[in-house]
Amino acid sequence: MDSRRATVLAGLAAAELVILGLIFSSLRGFTHHGSVAFASTSSGNPADVHTTVASSRHPSVVLRDDDAHFHITTKAAGGVRVDETTTTDGRVWGITALNVERRGDDSIYIGRHELYHGSMHRDIAVVVPFGATIEVDDCTSLSMTGLTGSATIHCTGEQPVEISDQRGDLLVKNDDGRVSVTHMSAGRLEVDNDDGRVELTDVRTDFLTVKTGDGHIEGRGIVAGNGSIQADDGNVALSFGPTANLTVGIKTGASVTAIPPLQVVRMGDSDSERQVRLGSGEGRLDIKTDDGSVSLAAAGV
Repeated sequence: MDSRRATVLAGLAAAELVILGLIFSSLRGFTHHGSVAFASTSSGNPADVHTTVASSRHPSVVLRDDDAHFHITTKAAGGVRVDETTTTDGRVWGITALNVERRGDDSIYIGRHELYHGSMHRDIAVVVPFGATIEVDDCTSLSMTGLTGSATIHCTGEQPVEISDQRGDLLVKNDDGRVSVTHMSAGRLEVDNDDGRVELTDVRTDFLTVKTGDGHIEGRGIVAGNGSIQADDGNVALSFGPTANLTVGIKTGASVTAIPPLQVVRMGDSDSERQVRLGSGEGRLDIKTDDGSVSLAAAGV
């Protein structure tokens, strides 16, 4: 019985090696700058990548890796630099490849092809020109700073998305982790976070949309032309910048606090609908919560 079991296991192992070999061969067919690694290891970097791809000052960069922690920074010159560091937790057996390739005239794709057993931690640092357009289709977490081009971010992990010094339009979708946006000045900011907190600091935008399921929403130094904020079960606490010029409409089943000199005005006979004005009230920002409280403050309070 033991010999039959050993024969079966040996056959399965041989079949796995054949499959991995076929995948390895297919991956070698790609035209890419990257790494293909076959690893059986307990530590180290089985598949690190360090490469630079030529580009203009305004490339379109697409990133996709549901296990990766992306770190995006900027530089003045053209070219996209990619540095991947992969570490393992326990024994890893398999094949993994990071594909970095040009697609079209000035589009660069950074993605992964893999088949492995075990646990890997992947940090991918990407340096792009200031004016690059970023699209992240999937990731575990992300940090990004200094971008003047627009960015669309989608992360599916429970780790944070942290963005700073953003000068282009920004759309962020995160499933569970915290979203933080600091020092942003652009035409549009949209954040959709299922269960995580949203933190905004020194954000100036023509149009602002923030939505959470269970997470709180906190904002400091907010200046928006128009927009909406919705927290199904979380609290909303905002302080506005000195040039804010808004009528804030509030609809909630919980408490509303406006720190003087702001004043809350009840709308009609409803206890759930109220209004706060900043400046001459030129723009419109609607805030809605189901059970979360709302707290508002003017600049410097």
